[in-house]
Amino acid sequence: MVERKPVDDLRETFQHFKGNEKNYAKFICKFVVKQIGKYAAILPIGENDYNGIITLNSTAALFVTKLLNHSIEDSIALYRDYYHLSTEQAYRDCNHILDALTHGGFILELY
Repeated sequence: MVERKPVDDLRETFQHFKGNEKNYAKFICKFVVKQIGKYAAILPIGENDYNGIITLNSTAALFVTKLLNHSIEDSIALYRDYYHLSTEQAYRDCNHILDALTHGGFILELY
């Protein structure tokens, strides 16, 4: 049987979160999320240094859309409630999305 960590312990394992502070994502440019067929895409707008399009599944699109106007923690809570997930699962899912966008160069920093 797999030992489940309490939420507070699990939260400490994620490098992106600093306890009870609100954390935000700093993106490389302004963007919109548009639905294209069965996928969503992040499309940069205005003058920017990012020359790419990032495709997202519907789950990632919901989370990224929430990040535009909310803190990371609030976005995770909205994601959790929308999909009826446990807090632990929501943190895991969103951490994967944040990691992919950070390694892809779309998120400059998490602060």
